[in-house]
Amino acid sequence: MRLKSLPRRRTRRGEGPLVLLYHRIARASSDAQLLCVKPEHFSEHIELIAESYEPVRLRDLVAAVREEQLPPGAVAITFDDGYADNLAAAKPVLEHNRVPATVFVASGWIGGNRQFWWDELEGLLLWPGSLPPVLELQIGTELLRWDLGDEAVYTHEAAAARFGWTMLDPHDPGRRQRIYRELSTRLREVDETARESVLDSLRSVSLRDDGADGELPRPLTLDELRRLAHGDLVDIGAHTVTHPTLSKLAPDIQREEIIGSRQQLESALGRPVTSFAYPYGGPSDFDQTTAMIVRHAGFDYACANVSGRLDFATDAYRLPRVLVRDCGGAEFARRLADLHRRRPV
Repeated sequence: MRLKSLPRRRTRRGEGPLVLLYHRIARASSDAQLLCVKPEHFSEHIELIAESYEPVRLRDLVAAVREEQLPPGAVAITFDDGYADNLAAAKPVLEHNRVPATVFVASGWIGGNRQFWWDELEGLLLWPGSLPPVLELQIGTELLRWDLGDEAVYTHEAAAARFGWTMLDPHDPGRRQRIYRELSTRLREVDETARESVLDSLRSVSLRDDGADGELPRPLTLDELRRLAHGDLVDIGAHTVTHPTLSKLAPDIQREEIIGSRQQLESALGRPVTSFAYPYGGPSDFDQTTAMIVRHAGFDYACANVSGRLDFATDAYRLPRVLVRDCGGAEFARRLADLHRRRPV
C-alpha cells in the first residue's frame, strides 16, 4: 500500500494541519517527566489518524506550507530524543497502519552505555536505594544541601507508593521528589560538563537496589538507529549532540551542537539529515540566534515544542507541535477534534 498523496487544495478555517510530538512508547512504573504513552494507547492513536485524518510526512507537510496548499486534516507524527522503544514499540504500529513519522535523535547518546540524564536522575532519586542522610551536590560555585531524613533509605514499598508522581503535580509528596524537581530544572540550564559532574557526584554516593535498572529506559543503539531508519516510513532528524538548552549556550557552542548532530547521524546512516528539533523546544529554550544557526547550517526546517496548528504564515524554523500525553483512543479523538477547531498559532 502506498502512502496517501497530499490533496492539492487550500485549507479551510478549522482544518489546519497538526504536528504531534511523542517521546516514548512504553508502559513505565514511574514516569516523572510524562514522556510515556502506553503501547495499546499509541496503537489507538495511530489507527484513528490512519482512518479519520490525513497522515503525512513532516517534510511533505512543510513543503505544502511553503506552497500555501495545506492538506485539510493532515497530521504528521514526530518523536524526540531517540529512545529504543521507538523501534521496538512504535515502528511496528506505524508499519501496520502505513503512517510515516520523523524521529529527532540526540546523536551523542546513541550507541553508548548511558541513559538520558533525566532518566538516570529519576533512577538515582526516585527508585529504591540508599543515599546519604545529608546529600550535598556542587553545581558550579553553589553547594546544594538536602536533609533526606528517613528517605535516605528508600524501600521498594516507599518508592512504589509514589511512582505516580509527576513534574506536573503541584505538590511533592516527599523529599526525593522535591530534590528531583529542583535538580531536573537546574540541570537543564547547565552544559554537559557541569551536568555530568553533578551526576558523577550523585552516582558516587548512591546505592541502587538490585532489579531497579531493568525497568529504566535507554537510548537507541547504533544498530537500532539504522533499523529504525530502514524502509520508507521513518525519517531521522537531528536533535543536537548532548540535548542542551541551546539558548543558554554561546553561539559557537550552539553551532557545534547543531552541526555536530547532523554530521554524526549522517555518518551513521549514510544519508542526508535535513530536519532539526530544538531540545525541550519551549519559547525560552531557543532564540533567534539558534534559529539562524539552524537555517545557515542547511536544515530545511526545525520543530519547536509549542502547541498550535500550522498555517500559511508558519515559520518553517519554528514549527509548532502538540505534545501528546498518555490517553486512550476516545480521549485522543476528542483532543484532536478540539485542536482542529482552534485558531492556528
